Amino acid sequence: MALSRAEMEQIIIQGGSVSIDGRVISRVQDLPSAADLASGDPKAEQTTLKDIDRQILALQKQRKQIEQVIEQRKKGGTPDTSGAGVA
Repeated sequence: MALSRAEMEQIIIQGGSVSIDGRVISRVQDLPSAADLASGDPKAEQTTLKDIDRQILALQKQRKQIEQVIEQRKKGGTPDTSGAGVA
């Protein structure tokens, strides 16, 4: 069974290396993207799409939060950085 990109990252972070198509990789930034790794495997492609969608949602939430902080600052108030008002 092939390792996921996250598993490969952990191996490298812990000082190891991984081999992909005969190439030894020992730096996380040299790993192929999750999309590249999933290409050609329909199940992995769908899993990767779901993972990317989750990442997009999390980034949108962070963006909304910082936009609210900026808007509150423009109004002269103290920004709520707790994230409690962010959906």
